Amino acid sequence: MSYRILLAARIWLVLIAIAGFVMAGSVAVHELGHAAAGIVMGCDVHLVVLYSQGEMPFAGISCASGTADAVVNLSGFLANLLFGIIFYISGHIVLKRTSYVIAGFGLFGSLADFHAMGMPYALALLLSIAGIAIIIYGMLSLCRAEAVSLYSRHTVKRY
Repeated sequence: MSYRILLAARIWLVLIAIAGFVMAGSVAVHELGHAAAGIVMGCDVHLVVLYSQGEMPFAGISCASGTADAVVNLSGFLANLLFGIIFYISGHIVLKRTSYVIAGFGLFGSLADFHAMGMPYALALLLSIAGIAIIIYGMLSLCRAEAVSLYSRHTVKRY
């Protein structure tokens, strides 16, 4: 019985660590996606803030045209989606399952970006909620993969 409790605790610790690193990485990729698109579109990129006490991450970008502004707003999500696709096609089981979490964070973190592009708030909120569902699916599938891996390593095969 205590073995199963320790196994479950180990799985949750691994998942919390993965979630923390993926969330921090997803925020960085998202904001740097905005900055890269701003540079490509000829916008004035002032700063990129990933962490500041009491503030949400943001990229300070000024664009002259509405089209450039829309591209910059969409680029944060697209950067997360691109990284999720790269992780998925890697073929490794953990990276494949982590790709869902990355894409989910991309959707979840793009609520304000989608709304700033003119998307109705209800639809942007629905996409953000879908992002949460994708994050949960990715975390549960990671949990299952880790449990199967750990359980198969610790079981004794009898012939």
